[in-house]
Amino acid sequence: MKITLSPIERRALKAQAHVLTPVVMIGDQGLTPAVILEIERNLKAHELIKIRASTDDREARESWLHEICLALHAAPVQHIGKMLIVWRQKPPEPEKKAAPRKSDRRTGVKSGVKAGVTSRSQRKPKEKVVAGPKGKGSLKGGTGFGTRTTVRRQTRTK
Repeated sequence: MKITLSPIERRALKAQAHVLTPVVMIGDQGLTPAVILEIERNLKAHELIKIRASTDDREARESWLHEICLALHAAPVQHIGKMLIVWRQKPPEPEKKAAPRKSDRRTGVKSGVKAGVTSRSQRKPKEKVVAGPKGKGSLKGGTGFGTRTTVRRQTRTK
């Protein structure tokens, strides 16, 4: 089954394909099953792909484009020089259901979560007391995120 595109759709796809780089190259061996499989993978991932053909024979390139489109149910967008541009619409992805979190039926507590542990943003900063010489604070270590430094003045005892 060959897909046909309207001229307006083809023009829009040509504009999108202009910036693309070739993702598949057809080498000296021609259109092998491995090349068709690689084209299939790229069509699943990208919808619109560019293919570079290495041969100088125009009729061979046109026949390859026709074979690719028939085998993969794709639409030919453009054949210019050694570049073949092919498009196939992605199938709609099925909706994924979110997996419910497991919880203990009796207590309603989520499993895998430690009791009393909160996220980092909800915690209060730890207070660090540093004693410095003659009331001058020493800020060595522990001045990063989440620490609060207070300095206690030392009293001299005689």
